[in-house]
Amino acid sequence: MCDKSGWSHSFDKPSSGSLLALSWSHDGTVVSGAGGSGAVAFGYIVDRQMSWSNIEAVLDEDNKINVNDVLNEMNEDLDYRERVVNMSIQFGHMVVCTTSQCYVYNIVTQNWGSPFVFDVKDSIYMIVQGAKYFALIDASQNFNVYNYEGKLISSPKYQGLRVEFLNKRHLSLSGDVLALIDPMKPKVVRIFDIISGKPAAQQIEHTTDIIEMDLNQIEMSSERKMCFVDSNRDMFLTMVHKPETHKISNMVDSFKWNESNDMLSAIADGKQVTWFYPNAIYVDKDLMTKAKAVKDVSEVGKLAQMESFTGNICTVRRLDGALATLSVSAYPKVLYEHIDKADFEKAIRLCRFVKESTLWACLAAMAIYCRELNTVEIALAAIDEADKVQFINYIKDLPSEPARNAALAVYCKKMNEAEQILLGARLFYRAIKLNIKMYKWEKALEIAINQKTHVDTVIAYRQRFLQQYNKEETIPRFKELA
Repeated sequence: MCDKSGWSHSFDKPSSGSLLALSWSHDGTVVSGAGGSGAVAFGYIVDRQMSWSNIEAVLDEDNKINVNDVLNEMNEDLDYRERVVNMSIQFGHMVVCTTSQCYVYNIVTQNWGSPFVFDVKDSIYMIVQGAKYFALIDASQNFNVYNYEGKLISSPKYQGLRVEFLNKRHLSLSGDVLALIDPMKPKVVRIFDIISGKPAAQQIEHTTDIIEMDLNQIEMSSERKMCFVDSNRDMFLTMVHKPETHKISNMVDSFKWNESNDMLSAIADGKQVTWFYPNAIYVDKDLMTKAKAVKDVSEVGKLAQMESFTGNICTVRRLDGALATLSVSAYPKVLYEHIDKADFEKAIRLCRFVKESTLWACLAAMAIYCRELNTVEIALAAIDEADKVQFINYIKDLPSEPARNAALAVYCKKMNEAEQILLGARLFYRAIKLNIKMYKWEKALEIAINQKTHVDTVIAYRQRFLQQYNKEETIPRFKELA
């Protein structure tokens, strides 16, 4: 018996004579063989092993699971009436499916004696877990989403959905949306609302086929991000609700979001690359590069698959089937906890204690996102970004809130957003001046004419610019008004 990479797991010579034909049950747990002596041999998969945090679960026989808690030295045997078809353990919950029922255990409250139980209509061949919900796909092509109390939430559907072509790398759940790569059109990722099961208004389209995709698991749906790898092994990051794709790495074997915060880790070209705050790409791209750690992991070999990323530990399945454990810095996790409580004082103290530029860059990006300018100034100064510190000081001195928001949008290179903020707050002169600074002369003039103000100022600035560079006026509108 081998796994998908061809690594042999067990070898058996049954007493039924030479095996002339083999057939698997449709849930993939029982194999039967026609023996040369006229006997039929049946084989069950046992010794399936799964672990999460400090819990390890092993399928001992076809209907018995042994659960071992390494921290609290607890050992529990779970017996089932029917054979276990599928099991999964992630996000503090263990989901076990037998031929007719599904059992949900909460690892945090240790409810091994009283799980949530509900009936299933057919053998479950895939379990996909998220932070709040999990999805079950059965052999009759039913696709259902449940919460961890066993309550059916929704059954996502769309015209032409072929469930049998989905696998775990094509499907991802978060607290508010479900995403799946369309098996018929692999360039498209379809988004569904988890509660209603209805397709969302937008879907994410890419230029080449997408082979793997995953959603981040944090609470805030406004920050819901998706990471995916295409057939060229390039890795992209995009917002789910406002798709805008950014390429962040190439030659990626596999990747994983952290279970409890926004960190993202990938194995690319023999190295482990960890982005401590991927959101920085929407705040300041320079900080995105500074807030990442790269370390050599050539020992895990080619095409290794990341199994999980919990706390600061990544579990990786090597090509030969062995498990390897990689670790990342433990400090960003603590930094996230401080920022979640809006405790910037403690966050600064942590960074001063650790003295790592990646952590300072991380804090700077988080503070810009939270509009905490004093913290931004301290963090940028610590990583020697003098020009940015100067601009932050300029923002702090601005008299009004809309002007400060617009200047921050300019810092994040979102010019259109900055202009909208200023026009919405009726700060027409600032909006005109913003366009003049960007040398968008026609846009500046258009705002001035529409708002019937400062037309002469725009023309004066334009003439001064032309004199400085000894040029002739070429824009017809300016010639008319001169």
